[in-house]
Amino acid sequence: MEFSGRLASFPIAELLSWAANDRRSGALVLRRTSREKRVYFEKGEIVACLTDSTTEFYGQHLLLEGHLDPETLTLCLVRCQEEGKRLGMVLVEQGILTREVVEHTLADQIEDLIRDVFLWDHGIFFFQTEMPPKEDILAEPIHTLALVFEGTRWIDELKRLRDTFTHDNLFMRRTTSQEPEGLEPRGAILFRKLKSPMTVGRLYKLTGGSYFRFLTEANALAQKGIVKVVDQGKATPKSTHELPLSNLLLEQAAEEQMAHIHRDAIPFDVVEHLVPVWATEPDEDTWPSLQESESTFLSRIDGRHRLGELLSQDRDDRRLQTELLIVRLRKGALALIPRPADELETAADEQETPESQRWWRPFWKRM
Repeated sequence: MEFSGRLASFPIAELLSWAANDRRSGALVLRRTSREKRVYFEKGEIVACLTDSTTEFYGQHLLLEGHLDPETLTLCLVRCQEEGKRLGMVLVEQGILTREVVEHTLADQIEDLIRDVFLWDHGIFFFQTEMPPKEDILAEPIHTLALVFEGTRWIDELKRLRDTFTHDNLFMRRTTSQEPEGLEPRGAILFRKLKSPMTVGRLYKLTGGSYFRFLTEANALAQKGIVKVVDQGKATPKSTHELPLSNLLLEQAAEEQMAHIHRDAIPFDVVEHLVPVWATEPDEDTWPSLQESESTFLSRIDGRHRLGELLSQDRDDRRLQTELLIVRLRKGALALIPRPADELETAADEQETPESQRWWRPFWKRM
């Protein structure tokens, strides 16, 4: 990792300009708590961007822009899973969208993904020399410096939007139960989701897509009197928490392994009945650099609990826990055994299995 740090010290505009001016090729990894985006460059121009947020996926972008309806998207996503193909390819093969429309909308979605990072007020970044799969690379690259100019404009425009939507805990409601005619697709979706008064933050989670475009559309509806703010709510103080820099250094050291997680991750729904045990003594000295939830999760690995019992049901928490396990499994620090160690011991005692044949014993002694 040749370049890394905090977004508070190196704003995204400077990072993109650096990549463009130095004609860099590789991935700019941007992380904020549980969010991650990877911006890929080829000789300084943007050729791809991947996000781990399902609300920002390409299919959601097509819904919000009015290119697809939910039923068609669902059918296409099922075909994607069955055939192992990208959504854009399925849409073209099914004659739903032309190749030109797919290429254009993919570029638009990627530009939105990156411009939204201009609104992040904290996070970490690092650059590495990796490229995405060929099928994720745009047909035509995006001019980086032009995107920087537009992203900077979004920062200025956000200040104006905050005159109306001062924070995400404001409550909004419809002023009419009947959907007005002539709404833009994004506005129509926003209106339909606002079935009852709810906060701006909650409405965005239901709507998805670009946060900036969401606020822009909500503001447009408010200006037309279609929705209105009914309660100022209470602004939540902006968190000053950032990922510890030590976490960044640890993640960089393991990044070569982490890069494979999304491509060949262990199917935990298949192995969740197995029991993780420490194959080597856990390095508790490094745990203080982890977030409390992460160290608590690792401390529960005792050879008695199955994966299904350890992993959270919350999607974001489960993803982070899965990454922690995968890194340690790859390093050989963890092993998976078929049953809790005490059950194996009991069964072996009943069958009078010699201790020398009890292969799990080295793990059990560490519990």
